[in-house]
Amino acid sequence: MKSLQRVQKIMSVLKVLAKVVFVFSIVGASLSLLMTLIIVSLGSESQIVEEVIKQYEASGILPQGTDIKEFYQLMMATMMSSTLLCISEAIIYYFVKDMYNYAVEIGTPFDKTLVMKMRKVGKLRIIVSIITLIICAIIISIMSKSSDQISLSNSSSIVIGILYLIIACFLDYGSDINHLPNNDEVVNENNADNSQNNENN
Repeated sequence: MKSLQRVQKIMSVLKVLAKVVFVFSIVGASLSLLMTLIIVSLGSESQIVEEVIKQYEASGILPQGTDIKEFYQLMMATMMSSTLLCISEAIIYYFVKDMYNYAVEIGTPFDKTLVMKMRKVGKLRIIVSIITLIICAIIISIMSKSSDQISLSNSSSIVIGILYLIIACFLDYGSDINHLPNNDEVVNENNADNSQNNENN
């Protein structure tokens, strides 16, 4: 059963990666929220914001004569969107982590409960990603006139969600195969029936 051992090793690696992403998502959400609070406390007329703009203008990151208020709103929209994106990833990977933990514990990917968990994760990825993207787009369009400067793309998460749903179909089929009677037993039963029929004839 070398193939099953390889699958288990892959599941173990994915389990560790899911935990790492979950932790980093929480850290990212915390830092983004902290930055949002700092920006709010500074205000749009803060001297620190002016100094940041001057440094960015000098380095060529921002064009000369950038409006302070517009830049402030852009930072606010970016940090709030980053916070929401990190929170959504933390929610998703909480369930991904649970799914891989279960897969490693049972020792086989061909399990009905695992299939159910994978379908749940796939649907959650798609739904949460779309909702988060819509909310972020609304925040950016309301708070910042320079919404074209903020790039929002969550398509990879939606694609991964679809892949989870597809993989779940194959695992469900494998689970059904595992629950079928052993092929050797079926052959022996058929041979016994044929022998009995021959004796009767």
